[in-house]
Amino acid sequence: MDESKNTQQTSKQFVTRSIILSEAYIAKSMLRSNTLDNAINNTTTALQILNRCIKTFQNEEREAGPVLDPFSEDGTKKKHEVQSVSKAAFRESQWKLAEKTGKCMEIICELYLTKGSWNEAKYFVRQGIGLAQRLQSKSMLYYAYICSSDFNLRYGALDESEKDLEKALQYKPDNHNSLHNQVKLNISMANLAIAKKMYDEAIVMYDEANKALETLSDSKYIVTLEKLADVKEDTKSNDDMDIDTKNECVPLQRMQTSNVIQKG
Repeated sequence: MDESKNTQQTSKQFVTRSIILSEAYIAKSMLRSNTLDNAINNTTTALQILNRCIKTFQNEEREAGPVLDPFSEDGTKKKHEVQSVSKAAFRESQWKLAEKTGKCMEIICELYLTKGSWNEAKYFVRQGIGLAQRLQSKSMLYYAYICSSDFNLRYGALDESEKDLEKALQYKPDNHNSLHNQVKLNISMANLAIAKKMYDEAIVMYDEANKALETLSDSKYIVTLEKLADVKEDTKSNDDMDIDTKNECVPLQRMQTSNVIQKG
């Protein structure tokens, strides 16, 4: 019993450590001082960490072998029980690992698009859609098709880009990230509108996206998402946070800056 419990704790710690380490590399890729190549390397490292974690458990599952006699008292049965506990711990974290993997693919795709590496970007677009389809995740399918739309837009395939956005709309999730989900869609639709020379429509969508980004960057909104105990008091009182730190969210700031440039 103690060995099974220790195995479960060790497995969970391994998954947690892999996720935290991958998130650290993703955060590192978003630093202002980071170069494009370094950002790609850091995000690729994050993806490799997640893949290594998944493969470790998959290999253990293959090595587990057939189901053993439950009345057996030999050491093989004990080993099988330990492997079963490890497998259960992995199953509990499987969705989180897949979600993080999909996010890494999306970020790497965006970075390769910025660099102009079309083949690499196309590879991760397909991988992202394939993963989302296998998991049948609405949120992952939503972002995967938006990513595909951005790729097709920059590649010059406007019709395909529009079709991808239509597919994304079918899977748009309605959850606590709904505001951020809408921002991604508005920006992609605005970029497509510019390519189709529909400038008035593009400006409206950029304005809507920037307004939402300001809300997402606001400290009160962040407190609300964190579900702090004193959230009601904080949202009613004056914000004591230094005004210079109000919008210190680099990814959102970059999106706002990009929108302003596109509008111009």
